[in-house]
Amino acid sequence: MRGRPRSFARHELPYTVVGICVAVIADYNRREKEIRKGTLTEPLLSSYQKYNDIVNKAAMCIEDGNKGEFISDIETGRGYRHSRLAGEYTSWSYYARKRDFIYKVAAGLGFCECNE
Repeated sequence: MRGRPRSFARHELPYTVVGICVAVIADYNRREKEIRKGTLTEPLLSSYQKYNDIVNKAAMCIEDGNKGEFISDIETGRGYRHSRLAGEYTSWSYYARKRDFIYKVAAGLGFCECNE
């Protein structure tokens, strides 16, 4: 984890929960490649699909076409200033979407109740 604060204005999530959610999001592309290969055992395939479904459902708070960039930003630890999405969003709206994305992944994993 990086040293940046993980404060969620509307959502109170423990630092450890945010770390788990970030790890699940960061591993999305690797799991997707393994699913496409088709060489996984049934239990592992089911697990990979479950986690990717959670990320896909959570990403519905992000506009079409930007999901991949948000995942890439989270995967590499990139913030607004170095993101390719800086031209499309203000820093406030970028971080609001990123926080919502992480919060919805936490809800999908059962770490909190989604109240939205």
